[in-house]
Amino acid sequence: MVLEGKQSEVIAISLHDPVNLSQAGYPTKKAVLYVRVSREHKEMVNDNSRPTSLVVDDAILEMALDAPFSDEKDCHIVSERNCSRCGSGLGFVSCPQCGGDFQDGQSCTVWGTPLSLKMVKFLLGLGYKFIIDPAEGQEEEQRQFEESMRLLEAKKD
Repeated sequence: MVLEGKQSEVIAISLHDPVNLSQAGYPTKKAVLYVRVSREHKEMVNDNSRPTSLVVDDAILEMALDAPFSDEKDCHIVSERNCSRCGSGLGFVSCPQCGGDFQDGQSCTVWGTPLSLKMVKFLLGLGYKFIIDPAEGQEEEQRQFEESMRLLEAKKD
């Protein structure tokens, strides 16, 4: 799929459980959410107008669970990891929302972005069960965004 003269971008979000670990101490993968978006990943992450999950939400074109899009080979794919229990973006060694600790797999980026409202609704519609309400991570992202905006404004004064 081509969007406005450029290659489509897909974010492949692996949902990992930071509490149920593999024998090596890594989070176990539960599912992969494929999200086709209308903007580049790096552009959305660097868009400081709103929390990143809201920016991503507005850019979502389509989603699929555990099955990549048929034209995936023609897409630019960005991989991210989120918590399968609460939907928060996983850190290198823990989930910041539910606190599960694990070994650093050194194979991920840390975008720290919770699953967006549309992503959560999509997953719930397919029967996916979260252990902790993903709204908690989204609310925390909003609080952190507002705090960073306050700090930026204070710096200007």
